Amino acid sequence: MTPPILIILVISFHLRAIVDEEYRAPSFIITLHSFSSLLVWVKFLYFLRIYKPTGYLINMLSTVLWDMKVFLLILLIIYMGFAEAFLRLSESFDGNEDDTNFAKNYAYAIVYAFRLSIGDTDTDLFDDNKQPITIWIIFVLCAVYTNIVMLNLLISIISQSFDKINNNSNQASY
Repeated sequence: MTPPILIILVISFHLRAIVDEEYRAPSFIITLHSFSSLLVWVKFLYFLRIYKPTGYLINMLSTVLWDMKVFLLILLIIYMGFAEAFLRLSESFDGNEDDTNFAKNYAYAIVYAFRLSIGDTDTDLFDDNKQPITIWIIFVLCAVYTNIVMLNLLISIISQSFDKINNNSNQASY
């Protein structure tokens, strides 16, 4: 029920803006429109469960996502830990706001740790910082831990989910 309600709400704001030229829709409507569009496509995936070729894949996707819940919690904690380290190394201790801060706040630091885990290695400001060696050590630790260790754990979880689904489908066919 959520996607249709959100779509009706977004359309009503857009129609009001068309009718009343002086009216400006609140800026959160753009975000609401984005999420409602995403939910419509997710609902489309939900309806693909009725077909045999796509139903298996949708079932597999939901099972893997369910099995990953603890992994995602641990990954979030790891991101938060590395983000805190990057943020503390990025801040300026003398009070000057210079351009050596590659993480302006905690949210930027979490995004930086996430981007590092998916291969975005923006290290332009590392050598200009007060502790470049420490930053490089934390950078390498984060890259190795999130890219190698956690990715292998994720592959293991996905393969276990796949085996679980295959065993259930083989038992159901007997």
